[in-house]
Amino acid sequence: MGNSLHSRMTWLLLLGFVLVYLCPIGFRPMIVPDEVRYAEIPREMIATGDWIVPRLNGLPYFEKPVLGYWLTGLSMLAFGQTPLPCVSPRRWPQGFPPSWWP
Repeated sequence: MGNSLHSRMTWLLLLGFVLVYLCPIGFRPMIVPDEVRYAEIPREMIATGDWIVPRLNGLPYFEKPVLGYWLTGLSMLAFGQTPLPCVSPRRWPQGFPPSWWP
């Protein structure tokens, strides 16, 4: 009985996260300057074809690990250059904290 309740509660929390946090991503503007900056860097990677050195306005930008830029860039290639694919690769991991891992 306790395990079933835990399973249902986990699914309800996941559904609530998706409905409240992820669904509105495509309908709200991006937060300036951070989300715009972290979307511009992968956009420049796609435009120049240089996936090794992250650049912002043509200058090397090594503030964050490049894996995040790669995930955002792949998302932009798959779904287009709109706010949803620019922000969602960074939002999904926030919904799965380590306490939910088996």
